[in-house]
Amino acid sequence: MLEGFRSLQDVFQPYYKYCAEQSRCQHYCRENMDSEVFTAYLTWCESQKECNRLRLMDILVQPMQRLTKYGLLLKAILKNTDEDIERENLHTMIKMVDEFVNNVNSSLKHRQDKERLKGIIARIESYDIVESKDDDIEKILKKDRTLTSLDLTRPMLNCPVERKRHLLLEGDLKLKDSSTSSKCTASY
Repeated sequence: MLEGFRSLQDVFQPYYKYCAEQSRCQHYCRENMDSEVFTAYLTWCESQKECNRLRLMDILVQPMQRLTKYGLLLKAILKNTDEDIERENLHTMIKMVDEFVNNVNSSLKHRQDKERLKGIIARIESYDIVESKDDDIEKILKKDRTLTSLDLTRPMLNCPVERKRHLLLEGDLKLKDSSTSSKCTASY
């Protein structure tokens, strides 16, 4: 069994994409529930024997649930295993499954963060290059548009590629001035 779990990353590689697209698919289904054609097709699909009376939304989450059940199943087997070698192999398999599930989850979180950052970028007003007294700096800024355009999804300058941006907090920020008080939304 251990040999089969060693190829877990390769065999279950499509799960990364499936889980990443799952929320988009669910959103698409919710958006199209008003369409008669879509609901008729959905009703026909859900009436098929292969669906086991499950709705589409229930079917969509099954692959992710399957992933998490592997670890639980292996832990249940571990409880009923007495041989030391088999117990060690089971611990290794559990670690492999947990690692894979954590990788899928972190991939999903990174994708969600990226989508949220894109939403924040869309809400931020564009800005112009600040006038500079130094002509060389102004030439550099005009030449390299990446220095003047805000893209929160772009890799951070002078950081390793594996270092990803994360949205830590998004909420209202109150700015107080001695004469006026205003409220704006800020993201960190």
